[in-house]
This record gives sequence, C-alpha cells and structure tokens, in this order.
Amino acid sequence: MLHSGHIDAVTNWEDAAWGDLLADMANTRLKLLLFFGAEAMESFTAQYCQRSALNFSALPRHGLRAALRPAGRSWTPGAWT
Repeated sequence: MLHSGHIDAVTNWEDAAWGDLLADMANTRLKLLLFFGAEAMESFTAQYCQRSALNFSALPRHGLRAALRPAGRSWTPGAWT
C-alpha cells in the first residue's frame, strides 16, 4: 500500500489468519534472512521497530517457532519452494 508515494504497508495473504503480529514479523525476518541475508533481516527489523509501538520482547520466541515450523511438516521434493 502506498501513501504519499512511499510504501506504507505490505499485505501478504499467505497463511492469513488472526494472530500475533510478531508471528508475521518473525516469518518475514526468516524469509529475508534466507533469501537476502542477515543484513536485510536486521535492516527490516530496525525499521519496523522504529515505526511501531509494539512490545518486541516475544520476538525471539516467535522467531524460533518460525524457524522450526518446517520441521513439523512431511517433506516432499519442492514442498518448501
């Protein structure tokens, strides 16, 4: 979503559900890490934290959950691409 010519929000309908915003942030952080590296993940996190009034104390727990989520699935070739 654009506001005054700048990205103001991103809507991602993958796995859409009601829940903790930090779970979505943790999933995004993991994808950024895997596809673009630690610098991209840290930059996203810093900017998100600057613009949000959320309490981020539970982010490590959500990050662990996001990282372990594929471990609970049966693997088939191409399933995680």
